[in-house]
Amino acid sequence: MNSTEKVEAERTEKLNNFLTGYESVITITDEEKRLLPLLGVSMYFFYLGIQAQRFDNWLNVFFNKTYLKRFINLLVKKYFDENVVTTKTVNPS
Repeated sequence: MNSTEKVEAERTEKLNNFLTGYESVITITDEEKRLLPLLGVSMYFFYLGIQAQRFDNWLNVFFNKTYLKRFINLLVKKYFDENVVTTKTVNPS
């Protein structure tokens, strides 16, 4: 959903609506919810693997080293920015 919904408020609303609907059928544990962003990133890496495996059959002129570097860097940066809590330490000098 991160790649299709650029407006954070809309993305959050749709995610919450999806989770509410999903949980009306089956409960998602807190641990499963914590893992959802990581699983989303994993899905993109799986998708890149499919593209690489089918490159010879379905030539994609955009699937090259530059594309992979950019895609992976953006994916990792977005995950890090949204999910990794960093603490800033004050330099005691």
